Amino acid sequence: MFKGETTLSKIEKVTLVTTTDERYRGSLWITDYQIIFRNSETEAISIKNVEIFLPLGTIARLTKGSKKDMTLRLDCKDFRALIFSFWDQTNFQMAYKTIKDKMLTKIHLNKGKLNSRPFAFSYHEDFPKDFDGWQLYNPQTEYERLNLTVSPWKFVDYNQHWRLCPSQPSHIVLPYTFTEDDLIKYSKSKFGGYLPCIHWKHPNSNVFLASYQVRQNGLQIVGDEVFLESLFNSMGSKQQQLHLVIPQSIKGTRSFFDPTLNLEQSNQNILNSSQLLKLLKTRCKVMGVGFNLLLTDVTEQLLKLEHLCVSYYPETLGNNNTINIPIHEMAPVNDWIRGIQQILNSSFQIMTKLDSFVSILFQSTDDRPMQHLSSVIQVMLDPYYRTIDGFAVLIEKEWCAW
Repeated sequence: MFKGETTLSKIEKVTLVTTTDERYRGSLWITDYQIIFRNSETEAISIKNVEIFLPLGTIARLTKGSKKDMTLRLDCKDFRALIFSFWDQTNFQMAYKTIKDKMLTKIHLNKGKLNSRPFAFSYHEDFPKDFDGWQLYNPQTEYERLNLTVSPWKFVDYNQHWRLCPSQPSHIVLPYTFTEDDLIKYSKSKFGGYLPCIHWKHPNSNVFLASYQVRQNGLQIVGDEVFLESLFNSMGSKQQQLHLVIPQSIKGTRSFFDPTLNLEQSNQNILNSSQLLKLLKTRCKVMGVGFNLLLTDVTEQLLKLEHLCVSYYPETLGNNNTINIPIHEMAPVNDWIRGIQQILNSSFQIMTKLDSFVSILFQSTDDRPMQHLSSVIQVMLDPYYRTIDGFAVLIEKEWCAW
């Protein structure tokens, strides 16, 4: 159990029935955060050890059986379906009431009727007295871990005091031959002074994940050729591959990842420099990654989802002793899930390229920055970012610092 978690009920002699009709007899704990079931080794009906942890927030539907069969069926948002059978009417009613009340806690929040405190308000973690969360992320330490502070790369403070770009980190990683003057010229031609950046490097090679921005207003691109030449120099061998990932607007709901896209098919306002086009042709393969998801879409969908989570009462109270939260049937949720699907599909395709020792250069635009893809890819590839400290560092590096 977590710190701050409180046991609300403990019920003995409960039988768990799975969807494959396997039965396990044991004990059921209901806390203010989750349902825990452990089977009893002393019962002859138990064949193997079973331990289930089910957060209450994952329950989509709670169905109460009759007084005769005394069962509770839990259909979950992660597609699990569990049935608990009780031997005692009192325990059966108590379990149903406890789970129902915890499921409806967030529903009552917007009614001004807080029937019980959500677990988030009770959870706490003990930190050392000298712990300072602001010091968890140190840019230089993190980029040293990625081996991006030595040639052919360099860790620089050219954006110190955010003098070039107020929305990007003060310290960034660049190709070693890309000078401060080059960066200033580059920044002046970009929306908001956007700077190129190296986000991540493969630990066993010089394969990298980088991004840069282009303007789509038809003006001459300034500094892109210099940056790309520096990037190619840092790559070293001409045998090393670089794939340029260009965001593409799409119609419909499916994302796409098009490895056959060529430079002539891409937006000519993006590639309006013949010199740049020639340079890219010699060293790059171009792939289009399709999104129906702009930053404005993300914000709108999140607000709809937030509103939905506190507005479905009393519709959740169905008939036949069923509490139903039809989460997958609601349009705002479907829109949100489709957006997440686009990100995951595209991230997986790009991740496989990086894992095959192919460098990736994101071509960001004003309305389609690539932090969401970059972050998911790094979680997939780097085990450190799948730890608690590493995940916090990733959020600071890819989001808070931008």
